[in-house]
Amino acid sequence: MSLIHLFKSRNMAGPEGLSLKYGGLIRQLSLEEFWETLSEKDRNVFRNVCKRSFGILGFQLEGVDSSDSKLTTRRDASSFLIGIANWTFEMEKYDLTEKLLLKAIELAKDISQIHSCYIWLIKLHYKNRFHKSQSTEECIYYCKSDIKILPILINEIESTSQNYINMSCFRVLAALYEELQLKIEKEQVLELEQYYRSLI
Repeated sequence: MSLIHLFKSRNMAGPEGLSLKYGGLIRQLSLEEFWETLSEKDRNVFRNVCKRSFGILGFQLEGVDSSDSKLTTRRDASSFLIGIANWTFEMEKYDLTEKLLLKAIELAKDISQIHSCYIWLIKLHYKNRFHKSQSTEECIYYCKSDIKILPILINEIESTSQNYINMSCFRVLAALYEELQLKIEKEQVLELEQYYRSLI
């Protein structure tokens, strides 16, 4: 066996190795590579949130990712991560929440999931804007991103029984522009909000 092959075997590198390294929810949802990017502290938060979410008596924390775990969920990866992010947001684990939401966007199956992620990212950065210098800029970015997908979202709900879309992005963006003393931009946002609300 070559040294390179031996090194790879011991470190279980690559998708196949990671698939053997982890089991449970992480393997089922194909989150092995994402799991590798999390610190052990973040993983423990994730595991504990899963325990609360599942509400199963005798839930074993290692069942989330241990190689021999058979734990599964009916949700797709994006929905599952959004659910975990909701909990971590309430726990004020904002850095982990953002990581979860960005991965959920990457794995999203439809525009509604992306919209849900944007709403949480807007909440996160709006709340953090006085504590992190870049949060105001990030919040504006996610508000604009959410506004950009509204036409697709409106078309999607027209084909379903839904008749409500969370448009808090307009209110938040207008508030940020007011804080930044950008009166013209604020008025433009409020006008755009009226237009989109008239479509629903």
